Amino acid sequence: MSDHYQTPGAHIISDAEAEFYQPRFLSLSGRIGRLRWMAYNMALGLMFYAVFGLVLVGLGDTQALMNDPKAFNQGTTGVIFWALYAVIIVFSLGMSRRRLNDLDRSGWLLLLMLVPLVNALFSLYLLFAPGTHGRNRFGPAPNENPTGVVILAFMPLIFAGLGIAAAILLPMLASA
Repeated sequence: MSDHYQTPGAHIISDAEAEFYQPRFLSLSGRIGRLRWMAYNMALGLMFYAVFGLVLVGLGDTQALMNDPKAFNQGTTGVIFWALYAVIIVFSLGMSRRRLNDLDRSGWLLLLMLVPLVNALFSLYLLFAPGTHGRNRFGPAPNENPTGVVILAFMPLIFAGLGIAAAILLPMLASA
C-alpha cells in the first residue's frame, strides 16, 4: 500500500528542456512566428478550397452554379459553404491569437480586426512585428521552421509573381 501523504513523482521540465516546442497546425494554444503564421493560414485556405471543391463535385452543383450564381446561397451548397467558412474563421482567429502570444500580447487585441482600416494595419503588425526571443508569459519559443513551412509561406508571393508575369507575357504572345 502506498503512502497517501507522499508527494507525487512528477517529471518537472527545466528551462533548458522547455526552451523550444514544436507547434501543431490546428492547435489553438501556444506561440507561432511570422513565417509559420503565414504558412498555416495559407494551408488553411488551401484546405478550405479543396474540401469545398470536393463538396461541389460530390453534390453535382458545379454546373448549376455556373448557370445561376444566385443559386449558391440557396440549398445545401450554401449551407455547407458557410459552415466550412465558420470553421475556417475560428481556426484563423486561433492562429492570429497564437501569433499575438508570440508577440507577448493578449488575444483580446484580435477585437481590432472588427474595426475597418484598423484591421489592415493590425494584419501588417502581425505580419512584420518580430516575436519575443526565448520564453515569454505564453510559453517557450517555437522550433525552427522546416522547409515545407517556408515554401508554404512564400506561395502567395510566388503565385502573385506568376500572375503578373502571365498578365504581361500572354498579351505579348497573343499579339505576335
